[in-house]
Amino acid sequence: MTLREALLRQTRAAAAAAAAAAAGAVTRVLLVDDDRQELSLIEGQLEVNAPGRFRVDWRAAYDDGLASLLSGDYDACLVDYRLIGPRTGLDFLKEAKARGARAPIVLLTGLWDTTVDLEAMKAGASDYLVKGQFGPDLLERCLRYAIAQAGVVEALRRSQERYRAIVEGTRAILFQLDARGRIVYVNEAASRVLGLEARQLLGRHVLRFVHPADREAAAAAAVPAGSSRVVELRFRGADGFRGWFGVTIHEAAAGGLSGLALEITERKTLEDMFVQAEKMSAMGFLAAGIAHELNTPLSIVIGSVEQLRAKAVKGKAADKVLKTMSEVCERCRGLVDRMLAFSRKEEEPDRVFDLREAVESALALVEPQARMRCLEVGRSLDNKRLAVRGRRTHVEQLVINLANNAIDAMEEGGRLEILAGRLTQRGRGWARLAVVDTGRGIPPEYLERVREPFFTTKQPGRGTGLGLWLATEIAAKMGGTLSIESAPLKGTTVTVLLPLA
Repeated sequence: MTLREALLRQTRAAAAAAAAAAAGAVTRVLLVDDDRQELSLIEGQLEVNAPGRFRVDWRAAYDDGLASLLSGDYDACLVDYRLIGPRTGLDFLKEAKARGARAPIVLLTGLWDTTVDLEAMKAGASDYLVKGQFGPDLLERCLRYAIAQAGVVEALRRSQERYRAIVEGTRAILFQLDARGRIVYVNEAASRVLGLEARQLLGRHVLRFVHPADREAAAAAAVPAGSSRVVELRFRGADGFRGWFGVTIHEAAAGGLSGLALEITERKTLEDMFVQAEKMSAMGFLAAGIAHELNTPLSIVIGSVEQLRAKAVKGKAADKVLKTMSEVCERCRGLVDRMLAFSRKEEEPDRVFDLREAVESALALVEPQARMRCLEVGRSLDNKRLAVRGRRTHVEQLVINLANNAIDAMEEGGRLEILAGRLTQRGRGWARLAVVDTGRGIPPEYLERVREPFFTTKQPGRGTGLGLWLATEIAAKMGGTLSIESAPLKGTTVTVLLPLA
């Protein structure tokens, strides 16, 4: 069943219900005529065929009649063409319709006038009767048909309003194209998404709003195939990229197309994040394997160096060189051990640990990257133990995320500073961790959004938009807070407060 057929069926059912309800009720009729004798004539004629089923109220003046009609108390209205004053029954009809009168209006006149008849029909009159030329049968049938017709129109109007509310209120874009791919209809959602008014969209080719890289796929999807097709496309609006959309296309009449488009940007982002996460997981697994393989040769090298040192004369040049080699190898082994510990997936229970140690472990992993970027790295850690409760690997992840963001913000050099201390706030002790950079800073319009999941201003492949969000979640889970202070070209300070255990 088509939408049109469904609307017609609904409309007929509503009209039938209205007619059935009216059959046993008194029909209220408003007569607007400057001659009171017309009231007696109308009442008498209606009593002939429908005794007791009509009640007629009379108004002599234009304004009184209009006010009564607009009250909504009447089922139908009979208005004479000639009224008191300069205004006519035709003026009455036009003004009543313009002001939203729903009751059917029948125009009465003393003489047959084709011009008046046509004007009345154009203005919305339900019928046109000439006084003295209609009897009880015609009057009763005229009113009955007019009321039934008005019921059908009202039912159709309500159905259209419901349909319009659904179509215009949905977040999905609904569209219709002609055989050449030009837009002939779009709903309000299209205007909201594309940033253009409907009149700016109508008549334009739909491919103008599709990303250039997706136009070939869109054109291929539009080839008639006798059934619905679904294609994923990127849309472009007045100000550029507007997101990914899943577009369902149906063939319409006259060789055109119709369909709907639902935004799937978030799903596509999640899919990309999943692929990236899989890559990162594979790289982590590979790095853990490499670190494990490095442990054995490192142990051999360290053992060999120590054997050589035992035979070397202390203080001599050879001993100093061997000592340096031993220290470098131990530092490498420490780095390998940290990579192995960080890559382990087993669940770690909450426990009390020293925040300073977690910071040092995390910095050991990010310092090489900072040095590759020619960045200075400084640290200022409290000289006393900063005991906090949680998962140490989570805090290490927090520090790594914040440090990596800081490093990425200093493309032209700078300094990364890690601070860890203690303070008293709100009547309790807190461990304060601050990550400070001298990078480009965060624009004010982004400060409120940088902690949203998947929000990033980095180039594709440079970030997932999860770093700050994850850091905020870790801090909150440990009962703490994360705050950001930043200004363009003045760097950024991210401060994390964690309750002391």
